[in-house]
Amino acid sequence: MFSDKAVKTFEGCRFCPMCRHICPVGLVTGNEGNTPRAKALLANYVARGMKYSAEMASDMYECYLCYACANSCESGYEPPIYIREARTMAAVEGLAPPAVQKLIDNLEKTDNIFGLPKEDRLAAVAELIPGLPDKADTLLYIGATAIYKTPDIAAAFIKLLKKAGIAFTVMLDEPSSGAELGDLIGFVDEVRQVAAKCVSRFNECGAKEIIVLDPASARLFKQRCEEWGLKLRAGVISGTAYIARLLKDEKLRPHIIDLSATFQDDSILTRELDETEAPREIMAALGINLKEMFLNRKQVKSCGSVLAHESMPRLTQLTGQARWADALRTGRPVLLTASPDVYYVMKKTQPEGMKLQDLFVLLEQNC
Repeated sequence: MFSDKAVKTFEGCRFCPMCRHICPVGLVTGNEGNTPRAKALLANYVARGMKYSAEMASDMYECYLCYACANSCESGYEPPIYIREARTMAAVEGLAPPAVQKLIDNLEKTDNIFGLPKEDRLAAVAELIPGLPDKADTLLYIGATAIYKTPDIAAAFIKLLKKAGIAFTVMLDEPSSGAELGDLIGFVDEVRQVAAKCVSRFNECGAKEIIVLDPASARLFKQRCEEWGLKLRAGVISGTAYIARLLKDEKLRPHIIDLSATFQDDSILTRELDETEAPREIMAALGINLKEMFLNRKQVKSCGSVLAHESMPRLTQLTGQARWADALRTGRPVLLTASPDVYYVMKKTQPEGMKLQDLFVLLEQNC
């Protein structure tokens, strides 16, 4: 059953329509079931004895957990609380959609949602690994999306650290953080166990600071570990914040480039980690002529997530196209991203006449 906190939340949300106009999924589908209010009503029905169905469970997965609803709630409610718990119930009762269950199975078998062989991990950046120490004060945690799907971003980040003269290392058998599993089945004990194994590996390596390229993993390390009693000895910093710090300390000195662009924020970085300016500081260091899209920083309209794309590609196609339409309205020919997940999703719906560029790759090319 739902926790007391979830019950309090969906009882506060079930009759309130105030966030329906900012839900990226509801905006593109026009489906009332995709609004936080509708999900609150469904959760309330189940809590009052209605049988939880596969159709209800499917509705609970048609959500990016992007926190747009919570960010705009004047009452301070967080719909992702009951949505995650509804997903836990779906997983326990065997009601998760088949495409979602496949991702869960992939994580169990291969430690990544894509179901790709573990031995292929870091294969795309293998030539950059030799020479790195086994242990260092700084550890780079790359994440599955960058490792398997956007290796150019992973490679560029490693090159930037080398150019800055940072003594760092990476894990050749980098474990899952538990962030993806937590979004699929809720923050249950199985997720805590995955995170605990990852934290144990971090502590064994003796690093003092961990750079996390994947925003979802950064969120888990920063917010959940302490709550779960997991003692992570190293500090955690996002990739964008770390690069912005290197620029401020003049360890990286980029060339000024002639580029007009717009930028798509990562909703986890902005809304859950309160990080909005680091990528803009990187763009400013490059001299980029930036024109913001409608809805940016903490108000950003999510384009989707890799988890959603792998299980619900129809939705991410619609939300990705909607965000490209916003980018086109700026009149800028280039859309910049600073997150492997955002880049991956936006690449799937990139229109003709627009260029998509990762900020880390762009910086490395001009540094």
